[in-house]
Amino acid sequence: MGFFTRTSKQLAPNRVNAAELSAATIANVSTTGVGRARAMRIPTVARSRDLLAGIVASLPFKHLAVTSTATGEVEEVPLPLEGWMIQPDPTRTRSWQLAWTFDSLYFYGYAAWYVTSRFADGRPATFSLLPPENVYVNAMTFIGNTPYGDYTVEVGGQVIDRNNLVMFWSPTENVLTTGFRAMLLSERLDVSALKFAANPVAMGWLRQVGGEPLSGDELGQLAQAWAAARSEGAVGALNEFTEWNESQLDLTKFQSLESRQHQALELARVCGISPYLVGAPTGTGMTYQNAQQAQEQLREDARPYIECIEQTLSQNSVLPRGRIVRLGWRDTQRITEDNGAADTESMMP
Repeated sequence: MGFFTRTSKQLAPNRVNAAELSAATIANVSTTGVGRARAMRIPTVARSRDLLAGIVASLPFKHLAVTSTATGEVEEVPLPLEGWMIQPDPTRTRSWQLAWTFDSLYFYGYAAWYVTSRFADGRPATFSLLPPENVYVNAMTFIGNTPYGDYTVEVGGQVIDRNNLVMFWSPTENVLTTGFRAMLLSERLDVSALKFAANPVAMGWLRQVGGEPLSGDELGQLAQAWAAARSEGAVGALNEFTEWNESQLDLTKFQSLESRQHQALELARVCGISPYLVGAPTGTGMTYQNAQQAQEQLREDARPYIECIEQTLSQNSVLPRGRIVRLGWRDTQRITEDNGAADTESMMP
C-alpha cells in the first residue's frame, strides 16, 4: 500500500436508484481517511490546511444574474439568495460545508455533494457532503484527477445516479499525492527528534577506572541502572571505580533543526501556501506587514479552490442558465433597512 493513500479497490456494483441512498448510509461511513489523518499530524500540513480552509469557510455566497448591456459589456446583477446558499445542508452550517468541501479537494482532489431535496422545478434545494474516502470514481481513463468520458460513482458499494451528485474537481493535484516524499521525510525527521527529546539522560559514557574488571553484561547492567536512576532524578551516584564522561557533541544536530526547517519550506510548497504564512523560512526575508496583507495573500493562495467551488455551483445543473454564484468577502459596514428588517451585510467582490 502506498504511503498516505487510501485503498482503491474495485467494488462489485450494487445498482440502486439514487433516491435509495439514505441518510443512514451517509452517516455510517467514516469521515476521516488514514492518509489524511497521518498527514494532519505534520504541523506545516495541518497549519496550511486550517488557514486555507478558514478563508474558504468565511466567504458568503453571492447570487448574480449575468446579462449583456447594449454596449456588449457583461453586467452582473445581484439577486436574492436561494435557501441552499445560506445553508446548503440543513444539518450543517454553511462554513462547515465549505471548509470540508475544500478539505476534500485539498487532500483527495475531488468533492461530492449529494442532492437530498429539490425545488418544484427540479433544481437542487439541499445537499449533503459525502466523505471523499468513501466515494469511488470508476472510469477508463483520467485527465489529471478528472475522469475522461463516461464514468460511474459509487458510495459504499452503491452506484449513484450522477444527476443526484454535484462533483467538484480540484484544479490542482491533491497534496496526498504530490506531497508523498516531503511528508514521509518530515515525519521521519519528527520521529528522530522525538526519540532524542524523550531521552532524559545527557549523552555520554561510563568508564571503569579501577577495581576488578567488569564483563560486558555487567557493564551493560551498570549503564542501564545509571540511565534508570538519572531518569527519575537529576542526581546520580557512582563509586570510586567508575566515572561519567558527558559527550561534547552539538546536541542540536540530533534534533535536525536545520533539516526540519528546510522541510517546512518544502511542505509549504507542496501545500500551495506562502511559506511565511506557516512560519517556514523563505530565504528572501519576505514577511507580511500586517494582518490585512497576510489575509490578502492567503486569499490568493486559496483562489484556485474558491473558483472551483464557484464555477461548479454555477453549472446549469444547479442554477438556471444566466445565473452564477460567487464567494465574496464580508465588508465591515452593515446596512440597516428603513423598514426595520434585519441587518444585511454588504459584500465586496
